Amino acid sequence: MHQSNLQIILQNALIESAPDLPNEQSFQRWADAITSHIAKASSLSTQDAQLASAQQSLSDSAEITIRIIDRTESQTLNSQYRGKDKPTNVLSFPYDMPDWLLPEMLNDLNNEENEGIPVAASELPTKFLGDLAICADVVSTEAREQSKVLESHWAHMVVHGILHILGYDHIEDTDAEAMEALEIQILAILNINNPYSPQ
Repeated sequence: MHQSNLQIILQNALIESAPDLPNEQSFQRWADAITSHIAKASSLSTQDAQLASAQQSLSDSAEITIRIIDRTESQTLNSQYRGKDKPTNVLSFPYDMPDWLLPEMLNDLNNEENEGIPVAASELPTKFLGDLAICADVVSTEAREQSKVLESHWAHMVVHGILHILGYDHIEDTDAEAMEALEIQILAILNINNPYSPQ
């Protein structure tokens, strides 16, 4: 698997310890599988605009923060942003840089001491793609209830959430089918069974 341009920043916001949480290396490995597969798939399918957009987002150094949260925080976020007053497994918050910010950042950088060499947009530091908020208890409960390997279910939630950040959704049936197919392909790279097939 190639070296990923996507860096995962992990935040554990749990008050109580959760010994069954995946380690940081696992989260990064799952992100690497996404970037590797999207790079390969987009090079083979030049007509897929969604894949091309995802590949563009991942073409430079990029960063996603994954915050591990409890049921209370998950319910608060889900209620505030989705109007659903209950905890959920994963919430995705894509980041869109405001149009005014990039010129301002470049101006600030070019006014600093940089030996007179102008800074171009392509030379900016890592771009931030967004945040995932994953509820550890919901993921654990779902894995148990669905008879899934816990680490595999965590991987699925990370893949699912990152694909949302990259612009995929499952509102329309055709979009859901495309997103699920991509999830299945990425998870297969990680030797994880199709999470949508009946157990």
